[in-house]
Amino acid sequence: MKWTVATSGNSGVEGALVPSQIFRDPSAWYHMMFVLDTTQATAGNRMRMYVNGEEVTDFSTDTNPSLNYQCENVNTQCTHRVGSSAYDPASGAMDGYLAEVHFIDGQALTPASFGETNEDTNQWQAIEYAGSYGTNGFYQKYQDSSALGDDSSGNTNDFTATNLAATDQVIDSPTNNFCTINP
Repeated sequence: MKWTVATSGNSGVEGALVPSQIFRDPSAWYHMMFVLDTTQATAGNRMRMYVNGEEVTDFSTDTNPSLNYQCENVNTQCTHRVGSSAYDPASGAMDGYLAEVHFIDGQALTPASFGETNEDTNQWQAIEYAGSYGTNGFYQKYQDSSALGDDSSGNTNDFTATNLAATDQVIDSPTNNFCTINP
């Protein structure tokens, strides 16, 4: 499995990160965090990616947006998608599970806002986020199968689930995992 993070504008993709790392364990939960802050003077700090609390630094594609770049498809008055591509929602659909999605508007946070390393197991584990979501931020918990796109941040930035059924919700969560066999 590969992850790609991209920002876009009228002329196409302005910035893109494609990590060299391959995620091979289909039964594992990963904490993925992406930070976009185009006000950073150093180009390499404008788009950052973290997996289980560790910053990813090895990319097969590492193209950063220009200084103070204004994204057209993120945090603007346009259709936002979670789990599919803005360019081609049908072919760009995610093949995986999401336990929670936090979108923080106006802050470039660190992984410590969302997780910590368990002292006993040395594994990254989620913690409850206690900060602000900003004006356009949202928090999707996916707990209500009849309203999977509900925003729990208090901002009422609800999403409409498309091509999903209540049966697509899986009750298991990253805090309630059991061993699986992966031959």
